[in-house]
Amino acid sequence: MRKIIVLLIMLTFVLSSCSIDWNDEKDKKIAKLEKQIQDDTFEKKQECAKKSDTYKKLIDEKNAILNDFEYSFIESFYSMEKNDCLWVLKEDYYYNNISKTMYFLIPSGTLWREGNIDRCLWLSNFSDSSKDSNNCDLFDERLKKLKGE
Repeated sequence: MRKIIVLLIMLTFVLSSCSIDWNDEKDKKIAKLEKQIQDDTFEKKQECAKKSDTYKKLIDEKNAILNDFEYSFIESFYSMEKNDCLWVLKEDYYYNNISKTMYFLIPSGTLWREGNIDRCLWLSNFSDSSKDSNNCDLFDERLKKLKGE
């Protein structure tokens, strides 16, 4: 019985020493991985910023062709959740005292609003503001989440 207890104690010591990080290797690996993630995220944010000019040029081309609508580039940002560069497009339309504004959230592989992953609509009635409608609160919340705010 005594031999079994001694054997169990030795076995416990051997097994527990295998899981102890004697050289702080785990902490070093974790720090290295965290730095890689930060560097990668920074690079992706820079790439998104560079794409802004492409989106602005596309919008200018559309505005030159269309008369009823006016488009505006709002922003582009890198979303860790989507692992993609997203951009926000604003579309304004005016007709019979009603202003329609739509915001589109568009992934980088899509160059126009038809490929949006989210959108909201803001309607304003110039003659009766009580008829205004807005479903953009959820859109704003979604944007904040995708930005990591």
